[in-house]
Amino acid sequence: MKKCRQGYFVFLISCLLATCFFSSKLTFWVLLAGLCLPLILEILLFLDVRRMRAEVSLASSVPRGTPAAYRLTLNPALTLAAGHLHIRLEVDNHLTGQRGEQTAVFALNRETDLAIELIPECCGEYTIRCQRLEVSDLFGLCVRSLPSLPEQRLTAFPRPVPVELKIRKMPHGIQEGDTAYENRKGNDPSEVFDLRDYQPQDDIRQIHWKLSSKLDKMVVKEASDTSHYDTILMLDAGLNNQPAAVLSAAVELALALSQKLIEQGIGHQAVFAAETQLAEQAVRSAAEEPQLAAFWIRLRLPANPGNGLRLFAGRWDQKQYNKMIYVTAGDFPPMLNLLDPQLDVTAITVKADQQTIHMAEKGRCQQIELPLSALDNTAVQLLI
Repeated sequence: MKKCRQGYFVFLISCLLATCFFSSKLTFWVLLAGLCLPLILEILLFLDVRRMRAEVSLASSVPRGTPAAYRLTLNPALTLAAGHLHIRLEVDNHLTGQRGEQTAVFALNRETDLAIELIPECCGEYTIRCQRLEVSDLFGLCVRSLPSLPEQRLTAFPRPVPVELKIRKMPHGIQEGDTAYENRKGNDPSEVFDLRDYQPQDDIRQIHWKLSSKLDKMVVKEASDTSHYDTILMLDAGLNNQPAAVLSAAVELALALSQKLIEQGIGHQAVFAAETQLAEQAVRSAAEEPQLAAFWIRLRLPANPGNGLRLFAGRWDQKQYNKMIYVTAGDFPPMLNLLDPQLDVTAITVKADQQTIHMAEKGRCQQIELPLSALDNTAVQLLI
């Protein structure tokens, strides 16, 4: 548009010089028409914008890396002077703090459906705001703004991470001194704590009908208390000085580890370290994994890593856990070395500036550094 206006002014100056030197009526009328052109275009463009309506649509969710079309529908299709549509979008990822802009210019012809391709490179919830929506005339001299478009949201769900998990020791309870505490009897009917003979005061919904028919006596199920687990999976990454791709990979890795734990029959407490709190969710079955992913990607990572460890250290129930799987991005926070020495810790971090997998043992803390490229190419085998 800037070049069009520069060309227009060059044209006017040329006509003015020709009129002065040659005293030609033709060049005078051409100059006069050129001076009137912006006014005519402005009036026609004003009429176009008054009649023009723009509607927007966008898919609500896609897998990470899958293109999503930001579609604009313009009415009416026929215009008087409008030649191009200019649009600028601001794209904000709430989870990783990633911000970007995308611009496009469309020639206005008989096509009323226009599309901008958005590719969410990271998982998380995106907010798309239209910062500029303008119409210019055929010559690019005049511009008019259209009414603002409503804000759109796009959820980019995590992609599966090729990770294989092997457990060295199955968690089974907590240890305090010489006493071991197992998961207790409770009120969760999805988990069976014990079987016993039927008593008159028992609820008939607790009867194990299939087993009762085989034993020829009434047997009831006692539910377990799965509100407490001895394994905790914590995502504790920070936004500062970390590429959005690394943060997204850390989230996907933590969700993949949660899925692998469930596949091996290990219920656990999944914790997302936010700025001021630990967002927790107990994961008992594979059916709860999609809920966990949907819950996490709508949160926002804190500014600094290690926030989760600080909050965890002040909890009254931290001793109920004997196994922690800790996932972060970048360097490990110093507080990782200050955890309870009785807690078995596997700390995993994702790094962008690393090419090989590095492992180290510090007491009961196993530290694993994974390069970002390793999560995209081959399956990573982890022994925890």
